[in-house]
Amino acid sequence: MTVLVTGAAGRIGRHVTRILRASGDPVRALVLPDDPGRAWLAAQAGVEIVEGRLEDRASLVPAVRGARAIVHLAAALTSRGGIDDEFFAANAAGTYHLLAAIRDSGSRPDRVCIVSSDAVYWGGGGPAFSPVDETHPRIPASVYGATKVAAEELALTFQRAYGIPVTIVRPSATADAEELIDPDGVFGSRMWVASAIRRIEAHRAPSAADRELLAALRPHADAGPALYLVADPDGRTAISTLNDARDAAAGIVGALRHPLAVGEAFNIGPAAPYAEAELLGHLGRRLGLPVVTVTLEGARPSWIVSSAKARAVLGYAPERSVTGMVDEALAARGEAGR
Repeated sequence: MTVLVTGAAGRIGRHVTRILRASGDPVRALVLPDDPGRAWLAAQAGVEIVEGRLEDRASLVPAVRGARAIVHLAAALTSRGGIDDEFFAANAAGTYHLLAAIRDSGSRPDRVCIVSSDAVYWGGGGPAFSPVDETHPRIPASVYGATKVAAEELALTFQRAYGIPVTIVRPSATADAEELIDPDGVFGSRMWVASAIRRIEAHRAPSAADRELLAALRPHADAGPALYLVADPDGRTAISTLNDARDAAAGIVGALRHPLAVGEAFNIGPAAPYAEAELLGHLGRRLGLPVVTVTLEGARPSWIVSSAKARAVLGYAPERSVTGMVDEALAARGEAGR
């Protein structure tokens, strides 16, 4: 069956496309006219490329027409430096336009998989309980998280009103392995002192938490390349949930295909949570870099997301650890181990 993948050239979308093609499913990839990942998609056998924008419903109708299933990944992301207006336009209004295009196209897909985020649970002060499962209240404390809640509710409304079968998946924070060793990448600013300073200074609307982090990091700016770890005033560091994009893609395709997933939501996370101190220590040892600890009043608390429902219902089986991702990326780069 032809599967439309929005955001097919993105971090997770490339792996979703690869998995679908490996199983013989033709893929229709929705891309922006200037999408930098277009060349990669064009080189893949069995991939049809269509141009469109989530903000332009007319461009979406030919993309959805005839698709037997749809994976909706395209979004404005916090990790890409998006701002609130962009989150609303792409994630809330854009999802509405996609669903309306499906409704108006005259064809009905067998399934629409809406890729949301664990940000729907994040209330700003830590989880109501841990690990966070699908029964956790959706209490977003960011416009990004609110737009993901809006997208979920729109999808479920279109299911009830127009019979469009939907499944919602909520990946935790997700990376490609090589992003964890790239100081100039989107995850670099979470670990490298200089990268974090550059990101915050360049951001159009830095949050209060970012401004606090910037003030804590500036005294370390001239000490040479270094990694940083955030602790709260009691010296505690966080346990977090970071997923490999390949595992996330496998979970999304599993949810797309499973008959019991219609109308359901699933967290899609890694094999296990990790201690941020462990990751930074491992990365520092492998790269030969010091790790500085900065103390913040507003340090982010531990965030552990449960994928137990996806494991039980979908057979989801994530394989990769965050330290294993670092080792894999360094091996691919050809760096000697330490």
